[in-house]
Amino acid sequence: MGSPARDRLYDSNTTTPDTFGCEFIASIPHQTSKSEAEADSRGELWEQTVSHPSHEFVATAPHAGDVEYNTGYQARKCHEYLANSSLWVCDSHGGVNGAFDRWHITSTDVSSSSYPGLTRLESVGYTAAVSFHGYSGDTVLVGGRAPDTVKQKIVDSLNELGGATAEVVGEGDSLSGTDTSNYVNQITQSGDDGIQLEQPYSFRDNYAEESARRVAKVILQYYD
Repeated sequence: MGSPARDRLYDSNTTTPDTFGCEFIASIPHQTSKSEAEADSRGELWEQTVSHPSHEFVATAPHAGDVEYNTGYQARKCHEYLANSSLWVCDSHGGVNGAFDRWHITSTDVSSSSYPGLTRLESVGYTAAVSFHGYSGDTVLVGGRAPDTVKQKIVDSLNELGGATAEVVGEGDSLSGTDTSNYVNQITQSGDDGIQLEQPYSFRDNYAEESARRVAKVILQYYD
């Protein structure tokens, strides 16, 4: 491990040693925590998976809790509006070095080998999938490998809210979500129907539920 990776395992007030003993466990979510609150008290990551037999749509948030504020709430609300859909959310609230420093990885590094719930969803092949994210920019970025038509409809709907400018982000941008190894694309049957939203903090704070409803409405209109 390089020092940034080792630093994730120790408190920020502790000097990280160059070597230490460890036990490697492939599954990242702690299997003994039975709820988000219990995982929170232990500084662990909690995985929530709802698998619906329809296999049409799935709403996701890999960086929920304190990692990327309100994205888990958005995914759960989108899941409600997408009736008969599945859900995958990973929550973390703190722990050593804080939730973001310890648990955040890019979507292309999210592997079903490490998330038992995601493993179940990946084997299904959904008609469409959406992932909710947060970032430090000022614009809502709508990406993924889904058709530009559906992404533009989402942009148009979110722009009606007036909270932040939304735009389609294409290949070549680091936050485009168009990489074929991005999990939100991989869990769709076609590999080309993943939708990724990158959102400013203020937008997630003020328009969390309404934005989730609007995203769900566009998905239902486009794919049904």
